Amino acid sequence: MFSTIAYENANEHQCSGEVIKALLAHKETNKVKEVYNRSSYKDAMRGLIDWYEKYLNNL
Repeated sequence: MFSTIAYENANEHQCSGEVIKALLAHKETNKVKEVYNRSSYKDAMRGLIDWYEKYLNNL
């Protein structure tokens, strides 16, 4: 459910699909990208969590 809501509202929270996948602890399927991308997205993930909290509170 979170993934769908996050992707549908990407224009609101401004987080990329990589951040959404990282927050869900999804593994990268592209092995080359997995080797070279060492970003942890920690700050972006915190922002997405904050956005999601506000989204849920407004329901």
